[in-house]
Amino acid sequence: MLNTKTDLRIGYIIRNYPCNSISSIANEIIAHGNANVKIDVFSLTSNPENPFQEEIAKYRTNVNYYPLDNEQIVNFGDIFKKLTSIFPDCWEKLNRTNNALDQDVYHAMQIAYLARLKGIQHLHAHYAGSTTRVARLAAYFANISYSFTAYAENTFHYAMTANPIAPNLDAASAIAISDYHANDLMTIYNNSTTRVIRLYNGLDLTQHHYQTPAARQPLIIGIGDLVEKNGFSDLIYACSILRDRNIRFQCKIIGNGTLVKEFRLLVEQLDLINWIEIISPDSVSDIHQYFHQATVLAAPYITSKDNNIEEIPNILLQAMALGTPCISTDISAIPEVIHDNVTGLLIPQHSPFDLANALQYILASEQLPVKLAASARSFIEREFDIRKNSAQLRKMFQENINSTPIKPMQQAM
Repeated sequence: MLNTKTDLRIGYIIRNYPCNSISSIANEIIAHGNANVKIDVFSLTSNPENPFQEEIAKYRTNVNYYPLDNEQIVNFGDIFKKLTSIFPDCWEKLNRTNNALDQDVYHAMQIAYLARLKGIQHLHAHYAGSTTRVARLAAYFANISYSFTAYAENTFHYAMTANPIAPNLDAASAIAISDYHANDLMTIYNNSTTRVIRLYNGLDLTQHHYQTPAARQPLIIGIGDLVEKNGFSDLIYACSILRDRNIRFQCKIIGNGTLVKEFRLLVEQLDLINWIEIISPDSVSDIHQYFHQATVLAAPYITSKDNNIEEIPNILLQAMALGTPCISTDISAIPEVIHDNVTGLLIPQHSPFDLANALQYILASEQLPVKLAASARSFIEREFDIRKNSAQLRKMFQENINSTPIKPMQQAM
């Protein structure tokens, strides 16, 4: 029985670590480290060049990358021999994994071996896809518990394919990052032993310094990947409406992505070059400067054609923490953080006209931006403090460790 949080040693299984698009996961891992919990990260893909190297340098943890470099690749037979030396029942268990992908089994065997060598007591995966499949297998081989955090894309983006969550009915815990998604998970796990928990992602609020938006220049910002689901085409059309109404403003769209050429062309076609600038971010600190300069963040998220959807966008949380009023859409779990006319403004998706009206409403008022920003910061401090939320997660890990390890012999692996 573990008595203190410093006794914990947890293995995190992640698709690609670190990556700017999963900064909430990095925040979680950093918070565990600050609480003196030992974390080992298993990244299933090699890490590409990342523009935020300064911030990544703070992600102090043990990271194991797969696939390994050619000189380090371990022969499947060799890793199996090592595994059987410490897990005598490994061969029997391997025979029960005939439905699993070879790559998943290979990763799981290596992780299970390292878990025993390092004294890892529990495995946690983010996203209910390959990472959770590997966590499940590795926990099976190592005779330890596992849990995972699921996201909206796991049930909505893959709605037309096999549900990646359904096979993981032997997880000790399944975490949803919103009430919106927790309801779906509870339906899936209604007849299983898996405990479903809603636990919001968190921010390190010591790195998000609040500044009141009073007396700022009329600057609109949009931040995120330049892809369909972020709705930036609606923002561009909304800016055209504001221009035609003779509203004084500037707009900066900050991001990279597959639609950058399409958005630049749209800006030219609508003759908005003097009003809209599309730029690439250089660092997280630069993004924070944009937040502190802006009167409003426009975040008109939509459900994309391939059913991809944002759940609770980290950009919204950052803006709310830093003191930038937000306008967003009433889809998915966004209304859980943007309470209309309290912590921000909500509009329907696919509506440049409503977005233009909301932007004009904020730009024309001196008091509204200040009121929204103050309420938003208070809400973030109450619900999204990474120190509080990561402590709840560690409590769950401890409870999972004290529970019975999975017995998937009765289910297809």
